[in-house]
Amino acid sequence: MFCETRCRSAVTSNIALSEWGAFLGDATLTAAILDRLAMHAIRIDVDGPSYRLLSLTLFHRQSPTWFDGSTA
Repeated sequence: MFCETRCRSAVTSNIALSEWGAFLGDATLTAAILDRLAMHAIRIDVDGPSYRLLSLTLFHRQSPTWFDGSTA
């Protein structure tokens, strides 16, 4: 049994699939990589605000609280 049927992988990117060839520099190699990744894949496209950037923004709006309870 091959790893592709037993293992789980997650690949995330903010680069569109159509741009991967230019990003990796070799369209043939990129097509081969994407072909192997997509063989048994479930693709989930997420569109909307970035929760990572939102939490970073909210974090920096608050003033830090130190262990002794004082603020900066």
